[in-house]
Amino acid sequence: MKKALLAVTLFALGLTSVMAQAATIVYTGTGTLKKLSGSDPGGAGGKTGTIAISVSSTANPTSHTATSGTYRLAAGAIQVTFNGSTYSNSSAATMKLSAAAAASTITVTGNFSVSGVTAKVKGVVSLKKGSFTSAVSKHPMAFKPTPQTLTSPKSYITYTVPLIGATKLGINGSASN
Repeated sequence: MKKALLAVTLFALGLTSVMAQAATIVYTGTGTLKKLSGSDPGGAGGKTGTIAISVSSTANPTSHTATSGTYRLAAGAIQVTFNGSTYSNSSAATMKLSAAAAASTITVTGNFSVSGVTAKVKGVVSLKKGSFTSAVSKHPMAFKPTPQTLTSPKSYITYTVPLIGATKLGINGSASN
């Protein structure tokens, strides 16, 4: 009986450990967008927006270096709220986490469809140096400290609309996880 109880307890502890390891990390950025270049057909310049990127802490990179990992994000993993409406990436996207010497960064690239028009969107969040460790080359991780201040032009969003071109918007706000 004691052996059976011990086995069940060890199984439960192991299961709890696996469940804890599979936590979802949500990187969130909120701020005011400043038009840096382009025609801004979406009218985002001067407006406030929020982005939330969800990824499993156990995700494996599709590629990596000693200090960075690139991860595949499923459709819907990126949520952008702007002007009272929320939009999601309409197909798989990529996210690169980097612990570079100059600064840690989060870079996401994906497609968003709005009113039947698909735009390619790239967002770069520049964090304090050392916010990530080189472990991001193996799995996503929370950055520290949190929250952090985001400033334009180091943190920015570029969106490209077919036949219209690219618009670059700086981000002034904060990031957390």
